[in-house]
Amino acid sequence: MQAFTSHYIAGSWVKAESSEVFQVHDSNTEEGIASVPAGTVGEAARAVLAARQALEAWSNLPVETRGDCVAQIPAGLN
Repeated sequence: MQAFTSHYIAGSWVKAESSEVFQVHDSNTEEGIASVPAGTVGEAARAVLAARQALEAWSNLPVETRGDCVAQIPAGLN
């Protein structure tokens, strides 16, 4: 089982402020597959701010480019 200790915020991995974790389960088998850090209010606020700041640039990309980016997501999840 993988144990993650960071959040991905504004393009960087940031060590979690809290030691609290959540267990992630495979929805098909219900087997535990990972633990992830619980985010704090501050971490959530920084993530939302980063998303808001990225929205304009993302929205200005051609739809084909955005589609290509989204299509690559599954490869990064392995």
